[in-house]
Amino acid sequence: MNRPLVPTPLQQEIWGSRHGLRDRLCSRYALFVHETEHTSVAKIALSALEARNPGSGPHDELIAAFGYSERKWVCVHPLGSFLAKSTKQGPFSLLAILPAAVPAELTLDWSYAGTWPLPDLIETDEPDLTTEEIFLQVIQRRGSVAILSDIGPAHLHVLCGTGTNLVWRPLLPLPADIWVYPESGSQHAALHTVPLPRRPAD
Repeated sequence: MNRPLVPTPLQQEIWGSRHGLRDRLCSRYALFVHETEHTSVAKIALSALEARNPGSGPHDELIAAFGYSERKWVCVHPLGSFLAKSTKQGPFSLLAILPAAVPAELTLDWSYAGTWPLPDLIETDEPDLTTEEIFLQVIQRRGSVAILSDIGPAHLHVLCGTGTNLVWRPLLPLPADIWVYPESGSQHAALHTVPLPRRPAD
């Protein structure tokens, strides 16, 4: 009989800190983006960018060991980190979340093999790093954050325009000129020249 997986102390500490890592993460990155199938944009505008259970993944046993039975999350890419491309089929559109709108509960993405073992490898190489610093290194190297709650449409922007004239617009009301592209990740290089979306008025 196989022994149940036991998280390492560092993995347990990162999971236990999922309510306390947001501010440091959001101080490092100016924008978080989420690639979605274009056909889903209208539905997201009507409800939310929903946290969902993506099905089986390489770290399911570990997440179960943390006691998180729902396994629902939204993956977002911190702009400027390693580009992790989608495994879905296009065409795609791109949503954005400003740091001020990022929900409080977040952790390491568990859909990519090797993500959760990486903190202990980093700690072995750099034992003086804090848990927070190790978490940020993993995010930078893997390019994805797992947000454990829905993100309402009022907090989302969508990339609009054409390939040579792109702009972020609020998702509400739904724009008529949403940018649609065929290949995952193909628009990310251009994002560094697109002005950041404006924060909605309080």
